[in-house]
Amino acid sequence: MQWDCAADCSYNCMWALEGARAASLPRPVYKYFGKWPFIRVLGAQEIASVLFSIANMLAHAHCMRRYLCYVRTSSGCADCGVHGYPYYWLWLVYSMVNVNAWLWSSVFHCRDTKATERLDYFQQISLSLAGAAAANAATAAGARVVARWKSAAACLYMAFIKFDYGYNMKVCIAFGLATALTWLVWVSRVRHPGRRTLYRFMVLVHVAMLLEVLDFPPLFWLLDAHALWHAATVPLTYLWYKFVFADVAWLATGHSSTLGAATDGAAPGSVKQKQ
Repeated sequence: MQWDCAADCSYNCMWALEGARAASLPRPVYKYFGKWPFIRVLGAQEIASVLFSIANMLAHAHCMRRYLCYVRTSSGCADCGVHGYPYYWLWLVYSMVNVNAWLWSSVFHCRDTKATERLDYFQQISLSLAGAAAANAATAAGARVVARWKSAAACLYMAFIKFDYGYNMKVCIAFGLATALTWLVWVSRVRHPGRRTLYRFMVLVHVAMLLEVLDFPPLFWLLDAHALWHAATVPLTYLWYKFVFADVAWLATGHSSTLGAATDGAAPGSVKQKQ
């Protein structure tokens, strides 16, 4: 991990202070430079978050592979685009963004440096905006373009003006709530076979987000609330793609998922894009 002398000195001093604290009267665990103390494992700074980030990356890669196979075998409508599914590229790119984001999350938790911190936070913003753009991709032609500009503006602000963790969190939360609201409005008006899956996903992902609000010293100096949040998102990844697969099958049978469309669906062969 290329720990230099200064980083090792800081690490050893931190644990010397923790040892002195534990030997004295009971006192709460201190934070050092805004972070809880973690024991390095195999050179990794936060091994639990590293492993769960890798698990999320592999889950998205696995689901992306399944998605590609599923679309090619399940979409038989000639009017739905080159691959038989109008949102083929939308979800493929979304999967790639997730794989990339979780890769940099694992790198950041291996070792926290100025570079890895910025790469991780920029990917968080990109992921939040990618989710918002995906939810709105068929409701307005310019939604994805606007999301790209907002993502670039947020990253430039944090890179050259003020790097602010609180600002990063506000951006991610705002777009997360906007994404959830968009999906809930859509699914409440379309009789989609995957609507229950989508409802479950929305409820569970926001319950899991409460772990980000919790803040407690790492258990066994390895596992904190942030790591548990990463762990919770692994099974939720498969739940999300279950909805995507249901959407592939839904549109392949000629139904429409357009907002305001007849709930009984459109005639086969007349698949429309969501608006």
